[in-house]
Amino acid sequence: MELKIDKRRTIVDIHENGVRAHPCLVVAIHGDSPFGAVSYQNQFAKAIAKRASNVVSVGLLRPGFKDDLGRKSGSWKGFCVGDNYNRKRIDHIVSAIQTLKDLYSPSKIIICGHSGGAAITGKIIAYYPSLADIAVMVSCPADINRWRKDMYEQHRNPLFWGNLRVTSPMALVDRIDAKTGIHLICGKEDDVTQPYLTEDYAKALNQNGKKVQTDVIPGGHDIFLDEFVIDKVVVKVNSMLSQSKNAQAIEADCQA
Repeated sequence: MELKIDKRRTIVDIHENGVRAHPCLVVAIHGDSPFGAVSYQNQFAKAIAKRASNVVSVGLLRPGFKDDLGRKSGSWKGFCVGDNYNRKRIDHIVSAIQTLKDLYSPSKIIICGHSGGAAITGKIIAYYPSLADIAVMVSCPADINRWRKDMYEQHRNPLFWGNLRVTSPMALVDRIDAKTGIHLICGKEDDVTQPYLTEDYAKALNQNGKKVQTDVIPGGHDIFLDEFVIDKVVVKVNSMLSQSKNAQAIEADCQA
């Protein structure tokens, strides 16, 4: 399916299971994938929908990227060196999520991002603090210029040299709603977005009074489809739906 956002298209892969009134909307945002097509966000969305009920689970293709079917979301994807986490692209992604929200009238929204998609997720919940109830950020380059320095030291790619004039999720923690649930997950052996980036982000969130859970699990960078991650999101879906159901029951009882 494609959504038309400001005359540009955003490719989304939608998986529904047992959808009734006011489902839980889960949106998966992939990482940078600089060298080819990217579709693992769709696998993630499918896995969530398979294990949860009354859920709409969506793999979202970021602006400028292509998937394995050759479909392309509008705009240019950038150089994939931290340059494409900017406000314009974030606003485009948020518009797509808002379109999905208008379409399905969800009771709760969970945004799940991996790598660059996690950085985008962290900025979404800061710039749009009322949009999501929960954010799951996996392998997050939360301090973009420190991450760029790591990448330059490893690969000597000149595109990673120096600092970008970019705002990192780390710098925006004070703008996040204190009610937003945040779960940070990283791989213990991740040499792309090293664990210290997640740990420092968690520390900053805690110091600002945010609700954050942190897990460092066995594995490297590509852990978005790990059973641990999938299971944690399914638990969150079920918990959110249960809370919503209880709230509706209380409201109905008060009106009786």
